[in-house]
Amino acid sequence: MKSRDARKFSKEEAFDFERKFEGVKEQERIDRAVGFIFSRSGFTDEAEEYCKELGIACSDDERWLGD
Repeated sequence: MKSRDARKFSKEEAFDFERKFEGVKEQERIDRAVGFIFSRSGFTDEAEEYCKELGIACSDDERWLGD
């Protein structure tokens, strides 16, 4: 999970997240996992589309933060 507070999450940041996420899955020998990105400021259209294509869950809904 990565939290974004200042600006919309960009496609470049989503690409970087996916690269790191894949590295962790490989290192930990995890076959199935879903990455999740929370961005309080939302996502660029390109980032949202990229996440959808790769199956990365993303949200700007603060209910994910809990109480």
